[in-house]
Amino acid sequence: MSVLNDDGEYNIPAYLIAQLGKNFQSGLNDSITGNDLLALAMEQISLIQYKVGGILCVLECEQKKGLLDFYCEQNHFVEFGKRNTKSTNKSLLQLLKTI
Repeated sequence: MSVLNDDGEYNIPAYLIAQLGKNFQSGLNDSITGNDLLALAMEQISLIQYKVGGILCVLECEQKKGLLDFYCEQNHFVEFGKRNTKSTNKSLLQLLKTI
């Protein structure tokens, strides 16, 4: 359930997928596909969701065509915002998916 805070913003509890990545070095790239890796993460979230509830999963990624094709086109995440990192001042897209 979302909650309106004192600043007039809604806070919505969600599962965060952080540091999902692949090693594209020769030989290591074939050990698991990105789809399999994301499926394993979503499977764990589904098990947790059954126990504690929740309906959203969020992640952040760089604005690169390959990443957006993977997350948005293949795995049905949608963009809901952008965030600039403090340490590197990179812009990251914020994506979400209902589960």
